[in-house]
Amino acid sequence: MTIGNLSTTVRMVPSQHAILLIALLLIPIKLCDVPISQYTAQKEHNRTIQQHVLHHVLEPLMDANRQVFNARCADGYFRHCVASPAAWIADYPEHRDLHNVKNGICYWCECPYKQMGEFPVKPHEHRIHTLYRMLSETNTPEAKVHLTHRGVHQGSNVLWDFDCVVSDLPKPDLLHTMQLGMLKHLLGLLQDFLKQHNCLEVFNNIWLSVTAYLDMLQPQKAYGEVSSLQGKEIKVMSRFLVGVLCCALRTAAPSQRGVFDDAIVCCRTLVEFYFYAQYESHDGETLALMDDAVKHFHTSKRVFRQFRVTKKVAHQGKGY
Repeated sequence: MTIGNLSTTVRMVPSQHAILLIALLLIPIKLCDVPISQYTAQKEHNRTIQQHVLHHVLEPLMDANRQVFNARCADGYFRHCVASPAAWIADYPEHRDLHNVKNGICYWCECPYKQMGEFPVKPHEHRIHTLYRMLSETNTPEAKVHLTHRGVHQGSNVLWDFDCVVSDLPKPDLLHTMQLGMLKHLLGLLQDFLKQHNCLEVFNNIWLSVTAYLDMLQPQKAYGEVSSLQGKEIKVMSRFLVGVLCCALRTAAPSQRGVFDDAIVCCRTLVEFYFYAQYESHDGETLALMDDAVKHFHTSKRVFRQFRVTKKVAHQGKGY
């Protein structure tokens, strides 16, 4: 736990003790080669135990009498304070478990499962956690159907007891959502794309020829030789990825030109969105530029569709 009015330079220094350990969550049992009924029951049990632990940890924030207190601040004065959750950092599996939603479901809005990953024509409705709590307490067959339709597990959720919009609390996490999420996923698709068009060797040669600049070191391994990409490596390579790709795909047959252009646009717009996301503050213009980058990314991403792991999507992508 930490407080929100600290700068990053102070918060990330261990000697400042700006982050305090509150509790250690239990590690659930991992089951392998067991019947599906036992596996499902164990997962439900793990979810219940996690909710009990979180309720014990977060209970002071739900008690109106303990939520308000007087605290001595750094300047020596006492002030009337109100404890309330402001944000938390977690990756998608953790958000999924915290919000008690099913796998592959958005925890922020009620986007249908089949539309996940597509650019929405109109914004989806935000998740109404007060409604979920009411349906869970009702515990009727109709209420269970409504929860299932919205991708929400049965049972209570400790976050439903907060007097705030729970979906708006998560803090943007570039490491998990962009670096180890979208960008790393794109790099895997890009490698399969280059192999199919016999451009991987050219791409690797150009990749190794990138010179060091300021805090950016020269790559020591070819792109295809890197076994495990970490957030720091992806952050560095995002600065020259588009340039290397443009050079590797500059010579193309007439039949390849459209495919190569879409691959470049897809990579460029995702990297562009990633760079905009690192801004410390935004205005209407930068937010419009981010929306424009996302739209162009979704328009051109079909060039990588056939390299997706699912058989259905791969079959659809063969006709591109």
